[in-house]
Amino acid sequence: MPVDDLYQRAKAMFLRICDAPAGERAALVETLCEGDEDLKSEVLSLLSHDIEDDAFGDGLPPGTEVGGFEIVRELGAGAMGVVYEARQRTPDRAVALKVVRGGAASPSLRRRLEHESAALARLQHPGIASVYEAGIDRDTGAPYFAMELVDGRPLTAYANEHDLSIDARVEMLACIADAVQHAHQRGVIHRDLKPGNILVDEQDRPRVLDFGIARLSTDGDHDATMRTLPGQVVGTLAYMSPEQAAGDPAAVDARADIYALGALGYELLSGELPLAVRDKPLVEALRLIQHDEPRALGTLNRRLRGDLETVLAAALEKDPARRYPSAAALAGDLRRALRDEPIMARPATTLYQLRKFARRRKGPVIAAGIVAMALVVASVVSVAFALNAQRQRVLAEQRLTDVRALANTMLFDLHDLIEPLPGAIEARRQLVRTGLEYLDRLAQDAGDNVELLEELAEAYFRIGDIQGNPNRANLGDPEAAIDSYQRSIELRERLARAHPSETSTIALARTQLAIGETLTSTPRAGEVVTHTRRCLDTLERLDSPDADHVRVMAEQRLGTAMLNMGRADEAIDHFQRALDASERLAADGDPVLVRRLTIGLNGMGLTLARLDRAEDALPHLERSLELRTAAVERDPQSVRAQRDLALVRHRLGDIKGDLGEKGAAVEIYAKARNTLAAIAKADTNDARAHFDWSVAEEKLANALLEVDRIADSRDGYAAARDLRTALADANPTNQLYRMASAIAIERVSHCSRLLGEHELTRAGYLQAIDIALDGLADDPNDVRLWTVLGISQKGMGQSYLDAPDANKDLARRWLTEARASLEDMTARGVTPTRSTLSLAAVDELLARCE
Repeated sequence: MPVDDLYQRAKAMFLRICDAPAGERAALVETLCEGDEDLKSEVLSLLSHDIEDDAFGDGLPPGTEVGGFEIVRELGAGAMGVVYEARQRTPDRAVALKVVRGGAASPSLRRRLEHESAALARLQHPGIASVYEAGIDRDTGAPYFAMELVDGRPLTAYANEHDLSIDARVEMLACIADAVQHAHQRGVIHRDLKPGNILVDEQDRPRVLDFGIARLSTDGDHDATMRTLPGQVVGTLAYMSPEQAAGDPAAVDARADIYALGALGYELLSGELPLAVRDKPLVEALRLIQHDEPRALGTLNRRLRGDLETVLAAALEKDPARRYPSAAALAGDLRRALRDEPIMARPATTLYQLRKFARRRKGPVIAAGIVAMALVVASVVSVAFALNAQRQRVLAEQRLTDVRALANTMLFDLHDLIEPLPGAIEARRQLVRTGLEYLDRLAQDAGDNVELLEELAEAYFRIGDIQGNPNRANLGDPEAAIDSYQRSIELRERLARAHPSETSTIALARTQLAIGETLTSTPRAGEVVTHTRRCLDTLERLDSPDADHVRVMAEQRLGTAMLNMGRADEAIDHFQRALDASERLAADGDPVLVRRLTIGLNGMGLTLARLDRAEDALPHLERSLELRTAAVERDPQSVRAQRDLALVRHRLGDIKGDLGEKGAAVEIYAKARNTLAAIAKADTNDARAHFDWSVAEEKLANALLEVDRIADSRDGYAAARDLRTALADANPTNQLYRMASAIAIERVSHCSRLLGEHELTRAGYLQAIDIALDGLADDPNDVRLWTVLGISQKGMGQSYLDAPDANKDLARRWLTEARASLEDMTARGVTPTRSTLSLAAVDELLARCE
């Protein structure tokens, strides 16, 4: 394994492991490294440095000074730091002093602390312990927080010691929600609400402590957001929301605290945690939090049935969108439940979901009607199944058959029926949610039923396609898609062991390939090659047209992956193998196989163009254009056929431009843009269609720039930027959208520089550089992000040289950065995707700085 890849994997492991208790770390290393000794050694090295870097070791003795505060005694310790009772001289008072673990503060941590202390100073509420001061200790460089010292008992301990009634506990939870609402209104999210961080003082008043890992909400300046690293889990497992457990800081907002309040309330009222995670290994606990549902509160205590059960269930929803929108809303429902007034939350029945869906979307009427019928029938069948299962085994088995038939109808027939309808995304999303509920129930009862296991495996595969496969219209959720594919693979591997067959082996390979395809839209794009080669290994001993078809798709995926990694020569080998097989398979004119052939022709054409072989690329693309034009003529209403034709026009426009036919390229790109814009406008929620539209705007803008229509070109790039930024904001884990938005931002800046608008130029370049650096932290080998980074650094240097008030010192600084990026690329074997980014070009500009 290359050293860089090993380090990146080890770093990701380290970030997951370092937050685990010290006693669990060794076992967690063994579990996650799975026998990879090189990886294990690197992770252990990082962990050892983490321990050695702790400036305070095991704790501070009484009398030690930190930031002007004198330590009196240790009060407690956690993953983030140690809390002491300390004495402040001016004013003379006792304080709780939290000293953050991890040694001397880095510049980024110092900046984070500045933002955090400013936010915490805004919190003035009787239910929140005040933060007096935050700073960095001069001697050790360790961050600290000085807070109000609250003399009290942890929430659950107090409630149990005082034998509080259910009503008193509910009112106490409502008071805590009031305090949390105050923090949220001032842009602060706690992210670690738990009984130990809520003390009940001598006035019987709950006080929320320790906003030390709070995160500013993004209502204000985005740069002020206190971010954790992707993959790093912050918080306490027992009260952690699913989005926190997923390790995606971008997905965590104030609703994470709503979930924690729900978990607090559940424990406060029942004496049990919503999910039994305390004795579980970290990996298993995170899985439980993200996927398992708590028991209904009323099953633990009959007195909690009804409104209180519903209120807490709403707070504990896995989907943040279905939780209470604010802590104030939760507090209001808690108090309404105490007064026997109607609550705002409602049990999440199928009929209730359908009513919400109907209110939210008036259309498309046909799609909604189909889904409505499916859900009503589903509800009836499910209830009948449950009742009869208890009464008579024979009838229960019949109901199982009914549910299987219904799940298949919903996931296959109905989905295929509504997919082509404009505006059908919301209906498809509802279909997926309900379909997954039925699949999960069926999976629990599948046993060794081969037929049922095969149906389940195929259904999970289809759902994965709908959720996030970039090669078809999808819901823009690649991580959910990968989860569904993994469920399918588990079932298919189980079948392959028990009943091996060529059909099941091909299905397994197809699902492995689907994961590789979907990973292109995530920060784990570097894993595409691994999963795709796994697919080819699975097919190794098979010799049939069906196996060859999957091989063709895998070779094409590997070709695209190599091209994206800047390894065009290797890409040609994969595309050629795919073309050779495709020619044989498509000889009888099967539309599916002919389309697969055109995909290979396009890939080969693009690769040859990257190698400056435009003349060789042209015949491949012209043949693809001919085949796809014929497909549109056969079925002019097919959205897929129209999209396919537009995409091959993109490739052909590229070649025409390379051959000097600039005007022809503009016309070809304009046709493609008009087609793709119309498709996207027909369905405002189709993520793939809107990304296609953004690519079309970018392609046309490139061509306009070639004919010196700079202002028109900038308008096109700006349109692409706006479309991609919206997609990236809606799908923060999608690496493709993030990378593409950086490209569009850089291109807008390029045009602004050519127009002499240097302030706009530099602001845009800096934004593109930030996005590129964030993306490269997740995928350090993405050639497109490296190119954006280098081009933007070079552009900054050019802007400072070209401006009327030229600043050669700043120009030299940025050009030196660009040169360093190019050297890093060379060391990684990465070739920039733009010929304008080269050492010679940068050195020429550096010479102008002398």
